[in-house]
Amino acid sequence: MTFTKYLVLSCLIVISAAGMSYGGTFSVGLSAGFADDSGTMGKMVRDINSDMRTTEIAAPGTEVNELENFYMPVFSANFTYSYNLMLIKFSWEYSRYFLYKPSGDIDTPVNPKNEIEIDFSRFTFPLSVGIQVPIDSRSRFYFAGGVNFSYFMLDVKQKEPGVISLFPGESLSFASYLAGFHFKAGAEAQIGRNYSFVVECTRYMGRQSRVESEDKTADLDISMDAFEITGGLNYTVDFYK
Repeated sequence: MTFTKYLVLSCLIVISAAGMSYGGTFSVGLSAGFADDSGTMGKMVRDINSDMRTTEIAAPGTEVNELENFYMPVFSANFTYSYNLMLIKFSWEYSRYFLYKPSGDIDTPVNPKNEIEIDFSRFTFPLSVGIQVPIDSRSRFYFAGGVNFSYFMLDVKQKEPGVISLFPGESLSFASYLAGFHFKAGAEAQIGRNYSFVVECTRYMGRQSRVESEDKTADLDISMDAFEITGGLNYTVDFYK
């Protein structure tokens, strides 16, 4: 199924749900977890490391400390509507390297040591529609899918530009809007009268987009291709209606 058809189908389901009885339940929640963001960061780190290793082979005596692609913290606010076996969920997510950032360096015999640091962050807004499988009156599994829209911000900083051919500038900034789709599986369990604990696994997918830096000196491929695990608390309104 193409992305356009999936978007149309999701919109039709949401519109149909809006015309149903208001007898369902609403919940709001906060979650935190980790995402790999391999679609953007993974490829970028591999390309930079490959470029440094190529230079190392060409210039004997070069020393390289490769960059590592860490998992990124994710924080989200969630709004969920449940009606019978149907579930509609909208989320706001923010992900960024906070306490650490991918960094590395290359030191050649003919050039000063070049240190590289990457700062990456994103806002993502997923809309999911799915089904829930009740375990009891307050616990359930659910499976959903839908569309998502993201805004990416990425900065590459170097002390001695010119050694890495991919990024010729000392400080390069990239930003882009991206659309994609996702699938998720979750579980929710009661821990209080109106509170429940929720765990989710989400797989984001989407096409690559070629993005130019703000100064037009470099470009790279950015995509929303990530696996994410989060857990948090939900507060449910009218749960016992």
